[in-house]
Amino acid sequence: MKKRAPIDSQIVGAQTKPYHYKVTYRDISNYSASIFDENSAYYHESKGNEIIAHPLFPVKISWQIVERLHTLWDITFPVNLLDHLIHQSEYIKIFRPIKAEEDLVVQGELIALVPHKLGVKLTIRFNYRDQNEQEVITEYVGAILLGVKCMDEGNGIAAAPEIDRVEIKEPFQQISIPVHRLASYIYDGCNDIVNPIHTNRTYAKSMGLPNIILQGTATLAMSVSAIMNKALNTNPETIEVVAGKFIGYVLPPDNLSVRFIKKDRHEYLFDVVNQKKETVIKGGYIKIK
Repeated sequence: MKKRAPIDSQIVGAQTKPYHYKVTYRDISNYSASIFDENSAYYHESKGNEIIAHPLFPVKISWQIVERLHTLWDITFPVNLLDHLIHQSEYIKIFRPIKAEEDLVVQGELIALVPHKLGVKLTIRFNYRDQNEQEVITEYVGAILLGVKCMDEGNGIAAAPEIDRVEIKEPFQQISIPVHRLASYIYDGCNDIVNPIHTNRTYAKSMGLPNIILQGTATLAMSVSAIMNKALNTNPETIEVVAGKFIGYVLPPDNLSVRFIKKDRHEYLFDVVNQKKETVIKGGYIKIK
């Protein structure tokens, strides 16, 4: 583990400059291919100008904002966050699907920073709008700064929406997802979501991890795809909210089990278990329109 570095909650409220992102057909198909999702909704040759992005696609954009700490954020962070950052949770509210060839404007805000047993927990909210200033996505990213010390009691000006943390018990439906040995490299390369804990064994171990791990958002995206294709008639346009908390490691190759139940006609709850029977995602949530 790298040497602990201090940080305090005075940086809560920090915002980014507006980030302009042109969504291309290739962006959308690459993201879907990186999670081995063959749904025709995401591929140009199948849908022409009608293709839309996977519900987890926003993570590709928000990562680009996080990694541009020194050019996009309105303050100078006292530590190099990317040296310590591990993704902990996602909550994505979808007002409408992201479309190919549209221009998005995204702005991020650090809304909470509190002490955590592993270091510091922070929450960033990203608001995505189209060229007409209409809401498209609101994304809440939770992350842990490993080995970073919080110098005060923490602070928060907002929080991600709460989800019922229900233990998935029988009877549930179950889907198996094989994880290829190179899955983390493919996800990294297709989406430019670059963090060496996913592609560099030596670095991952220096951060206290057992080995290279699959990106949490990749695991979540694969799980959402599996449920959508089995229970939601393969239609991503029906999804309004996707969420999940990353609590364990997926060490490729692996074979995941997605266990889900239907809470009511609009909500699905799920978790994800690896081949060692360890839970790697809990609090999984899908809300449909």
